[in-house]
Amino acid sequence: MVNFKHSFKIISVLILLAITFSYAGNAPVWSAEFDTPILWQRTTSLGNFVVSTSDGLYGLDTKTGKKTWSIKSLGNLTEGAYEEIPNTPFISVGKGNNETYFVEPFEGKIIFSSADAGLSKVEKKYFLYKNNCVLVTGNAVGDKTLKMVMVDMATGKVLWTKGSEFGVISSLYELETGDFLISTLFYFYKINIKTGAEVFKNVMDKRMKGMEGLFKGLDKGGANLKGNDEPLLRMFHRDGDETFYIAYEQKQTTTVNNQTAISYNTIFNSFSVNDGNQAWPNTVEFQNTHIGPVAFDDKGLIIYQNNLNMLDYKTGAKLWGKKGKGIDVKGDALRYDYFKEGILITSGKQGSTDNYVNILDANAGAFKFEKFLRLNGTIQKQQQIDKGLLVITDEELNIINLTTGQFYFDPPIKTKGSLTVTVGNTLYAVNTKDDFVYTVDLATATSKKLSAVPVKFEGKEDAKSIEVKGSSIIVSSDQNMAAFDMSGKLLFNKYYAAPQLPGLTRALLYANAVRAAYVGVVAGMASGVYGAASASVVVKPGDVNAAMTKGLTQGVSQMYGDISKAGISYATKAWQAAEQRFKASAEATDFKFMLQAVDKKQNVLIKVSKTDGSKTDVISLGDDKNPGYEVDDIDKRVYFRATPKKIDCYQF
Repeated sequence: MVNFKHSFKIISVLILLAITFSYAGNAPVWSAEFDTPILWQRTTSLGNFVVSTSDGLYGLDTKTGKKTWSIKSLGNLTEGAYEEIPNTPFISVGKGNNETYFVEPFEGKIIFSSADAGLSKVEKKYFLYKNNCVLVTGNAVGDKTLKMVMVDMATGKVLWTKGSEFGVISSLYELETGDFLISTLFYFYKINIKTGAEVFKNVMDKRMKGMEGLFKGLDKGGANLKGNDEPLLRMFHRDGDETFYIAYEQKQTTTVNNQTAISYNTIFNSFSVNDGNQAWPNTVEFQNTHIGPVAFDDKGLIIYQNNLNMLDYKTGAKLWGKKGKGIDVKGDALRYDYFKEGILITSGKQGSTDNYVNILDANAGAFKFEKFLRLNGTIQKQQQIDKGLLVITDEELNIINLTTGQFYFDPPIKTKGSLTVTVGNTLYAVNTKDDFVYTVDLATATSKKLSAVPVKFEGKEDAKSIEVKGSSIIVSSDQNMAAFDMSGKLLFNKYYAAPQLPGLTRALLYANAVRAAYVGVVAGMASGVYGAASASVVVKPGDVNAAMTKGLTQGVSQMYGDISKAGISYATKAWQAAEQRFKASAEATDFKFMLQAVDKKQNVLIKVSKTDGSKTDVISLGDDKNPGYEVDDIDKRVYFRATPKKIDCYQF
């Protein structure tokens, strides 16, 4: 009698041996050993690889495994305190006693230490790249008062500190002069970056001068106003301008017959960058409004205060609408996106996905079309084509006919940016409503269903990405991959069951997210997409049809801020790394990394071919619920903690 249970165990062992053997041909390209146990390791979005041990923090050359730097004072770091600082090339690490450090991971320098700065908790940080400094706010050691500290990033030295008199910082702009502009709840200042000397301090309106005593107390207390999502005062400035602009939102409460009503009024004003004196003859006031999105246009400052208007840069005069009363918008203006024919205005209700669009002619101060078009979702991509304006949101795709003011597709194609890819004049999209792959001919503004069958994935997963590789269209999720030929025939549809352990999936999900971010920015660079989200300043570009190489600065700035303006060696290295990774992410790859659960005690990281969906290489992760591995999906490297003191790197 056959013992099926015993046979199944033998087969499982043979399968595991086969998996291990299949990978034996790909030995690690390098190994790095450490004197003390490895606590954790991380890759950064710029491709740096850092390792934390009990005796220090290390940076490794990703090609050779050589330790390029070490910081012995940063041993026993808390894994949960690690983070990449958003919109910068820096990382933040911490220890259990509330110590926070900002580290530059190319040369391994501590650019900020909360202990040296006298802070027990970091609240906000502002990187002033032109002067290689960082301004950090947080709670002072020993009490809860707010403290503002300026640190030289080259040395980590504290240049100066200021107490709680500055309250909550609402806006900050670094100037070319070695100073910065800063606004709080009620005041704005110009301060020298290196010395902390106050060049000027002013209030929004001359009429407020008599209330400075009250403002000072409120401004200090503002440091503890944790519930305020939006500050009362916001500042706007463009590099090189001799003036800057302040918007101040005033809350008014009235009570009649025991009924309390709250209203908000907004005033705008302009001031000189040199001395802080008022530049406009009078403030510009709006009743019953909040501060809306602002954009710098060639002819004036575009604002939204219950309707759209443009303010003259020199005088503050209202330029749009009858007698300067503005032009009406359907709903609230949420976003401005420039393109060749004008400005795409997105309107609707904040937080809602039911939005509207129209095209604004800034020269005429009028909308191009009489009616607004309904468009669901938040815009992710927009590109002018011969037939009109292609618009892709996180919910749908459509093309606006710039002659008629109508959409070409009714109904729209339900999709999102990550589920679209363009090759020449053909756009491929996964329709999330019926799961079929569609094509859009950008030359004729027509669409058709391409795939013979819908994309149906196992494991309750939805499609996350689409790409064209050779003559195949690849659609993927975390654990599924399907391919179609150019006629729409299904070539394969593969599923690999994933381990249900968050500790296992973290590294791979992060790698996928990094690649997706690069791919998204590259797509925008290549198609000339410019714009900003609600309540952000939008600067009109000189050439929205710039090629990808011309858009590189825009792309790097979108992910890493104004790093290109920093005149120091790490900035050059960060720029070069970003450039290389942008270019690498634009190229199609032959495979995708996935996780697979072989059985309850064996988890593996697999390399899945985009040619036939087969797994071609495997790294066993064992039965560890939180194995030490990191994936760089752009440079195609896997870093695996083979022993408690050794890292193996595999190159694919």
